[in-house]
Amino acid sequence: MLELDLILGMKGKFLNPLRILVVSHVFPPQAEVGSIRIAQLCRYLPDYGIEPVVLTVQEQFYEAIDPSRTLPTSMQVVRTRMMSTPVEWYGSMKRFFKFSVRPANSETNVSEAGGKQDSSRLRQNILALLQIPDRYWGWYLPAIRRAEQFLREEHVDAVFSSGPPWTSHLVARHLKKKFGLPWLVDFRDPWASLVPDRTRPRWWHQLAGHMEESCIHTSDLVLCNTDRLCHAFQRRYSELNPTRFQTLTNGFEDLPASRIQRANPKRLLLHLGSIYAHRRIDAFLTALAGLVRSGRLSAESFQVVFQGDTNASHLAEATKIVPDLLQSKCVEFRARVNWEQAWQLLWESDLLLLFQGSHELQVPAKFYEYLQTGIPILAVTEEGALTDVLQATESGIWVKSGDPQAIADGLLRALQMPKRSREDISKRLSNRYHYRALAEQLSLWIRELSTGH
Repeated sequence: MLELDLILGMKGKFLNPLRILVVSHVFPPQAEVGSIRIAQLCRYLPDYGIEPVVLTVQEQFYEAIDPSRTLPTSMQVVRTRMMSTPVEWYGSMKRFFKFSVRPANSETNVSEAGGKQDSSRLRQNILALLQIPDRYWGWYLPAIRRAEQFLREEHVDAVFSSGPPWTSHLVARHLKKKFGLPWLVDFRDPWASLVPDRTRPRWWHQLAGHMEESCIHTSDLVLCNTDRLCHAFQRRYSELNPTRFQTLTNGFEDLPASRIQRANPKRLLLHLGSIYAHRRIDAFLTALAGLVRSGRLSAESFQVVFQGDTNASHLAEATKIVPDLLQSKCVEFRARVNWEQAWQLLWESDLLLLFQGSHELQVPAKFYEYLQTGIPILAVTEEGALTDVLQATESGIWVKSGDPQAIADGLLRALQMPKRSREDISKRLSNRYHYRALAEQLSLWIRELSTGH
């Protein structure tokens, strides 16, 4: 790019390298998909004259760790503790007293039922109060104390924060106000104003909305990981210059393809990652059962694998809809595996599955992991950001999540799609979706905010 050429010396070295403080609760070795984005951007930023210093939490506070994820040894990572919060105390008490349950009374009267409803509302409000902006707020004070110490001792040119969790943004907002550094706020998901959490009371939404608005107005640049999210923010904050909002998608990295051939001759249809609320698989399973019953798809020819954490309600649905396919292992739900094992399985697949539901502003991070393999993708979703990028990359097809017949037809079409070569993917998509290209774009924004050119 011309902008980079102008700030490079004769030997390709940056004349004025910059330093940024990256504030992110998620970071390797945490087994959280959001940590991939932050780690890979930080991996490549030094190639463009930006030295990242990451402020995150100590590994002991992560709920799940994947030790197979490694980082450059030269990367500076500052880890802090987290304060214990009432949310954690509540969880511990529930586990301790889980066997002390009052026997059910079959003659519960209306007064008792009303009391239970009042108690439920009270509990909902208390839990909401203890999880504002999220349940990781115990990191806020330790993070700002360590960040302030670091900024007093070390030179930093800008601050970059990424959420969720949204506590990361509140830490960065404090640093912006106290030190006046340029601040880039990165939204990997919508926060409060665009996709309200229906499980929270109204006052919680209002308070979270005020926090979001404060962060948006205080920051210097708002980064969104899809165009639709970017445009939604521009409409929501129309009083701000639309150039304040920019898109920085998720991406993929260079990983070796598998050289091991699967012993199982069946075609592997893989969903890699968690299946949780609002990502429906019932219509897909109904479509699958219909294809087998009608003879359009032989049960001996395929295997569907859901590899990752699965919500109990989805497991119950599968048991009800496809008991025979579960018994014959045509459909399997398997536990989460580490990053290396997941990639091995990914490259051995014949069709990759996505279930996005009605999340129209978001694209699952796993889409970009799927993308670099060239393996066809079938997305069960409503029209939105995912369908946009699926069509733009010509990487697969999508079908509406509530229509079993359309899903069945789409599945058969997807199974006929050829796999694309890695050379084709690299030639057509790397300059837009490889993390090196994304880090290059991010470096330009950081340099523009920090130096004015």
